[in-house]
Amino acid sequence: EQLDSHASVRIMEDFAAALPDSKMKDALFNALSRNKPFRRFKDIVHEDLALRDRWFSFREDAIARLAGDGLYVRGIDVEWIRRGATKSADTEPK
Repeated sequence: EQLDSHASVRIMEDFAAALPDSKMKDALFNALSRNKPFRRFKDIVHEDLALRDRWFSFREDAIARLAGDGLYVRGIDVEWIRRGATKSADTEPK
């Protein structure tokens, strides 16, 4: 199931808020307050490869948390396994 636009914007706002004060942080918040915020945010993030990687990781973690929360309220326990890790070495039970 895809995230609704409000949840997606919230994840982008949380990402921008987590960045240290900088022109990049200001640019991301500015992008989110204008027309076509998804496109503007994406354009800024993709200007910097390190920032882009950080964004993808942040977004993946945020979506996993949302999914875990949704499953939890339905009475389903979640066991997360990080990509590329062995099950015994890197699990996070919820």
